[in-house]
Parts: sequence; C-alpha cells; structure tokens
Amino acid sequence: MLDGNPNSLYSKESLLGEAFFTILNHTEIPMGKIKDNMAKMKCGECARITAYTKRNKKKVKEKLSLQKYCNFCRKHTPHNESK
Repeated sequence: MLDGNPNSLYSKESLLGEAFFTILNHTEIPMGKIKDNMAKMKCGECARITAYTKRNKKKVKEKLSLQKYCNFCRKHTPHNESK
C-alpha cells in the first residue's frame, strides 16, 4: 500500500480489498456471510449479551440454549439466544 504515491492509500483496489473481506481463521470470508450464521447469547441471570456462537439457521429452527461462563456474574449460567 505504501509505495511512495500519496494517492495509493485511497485507491479503489486497496479500499475494496479491505472493506469487503475480513480475515477469520486465516481465510477470507465476505462480510455478510459472517453475520448470517452468528447468534447472540444472552445471560439468563444478568440479561447481558456475553457470548456469540455459530448456528445453521436453515436446519435449526428453535432458539439455542447453552451453559456458558458469564464474566459479569462470574459463574456458569444458562445463556439463551437473543435477537
């Protein structure tokens, strides 16, 4: 990116390459695909969103409920999927 040309930082190629892709587990994935299969997990006791997990929304129709560690409660509590 820094090749001496001041306009090279703002070229279309460099902006498009960084804006539409992110590196997740050393692979390039389009930005919309990451959010499609992520589910927010809300703590059952303090009602804060403390975890995220992946799920297949096409195959699993009901909401997830998992035992996760809550940093705010400092113990394992049931976490339910929220919107």
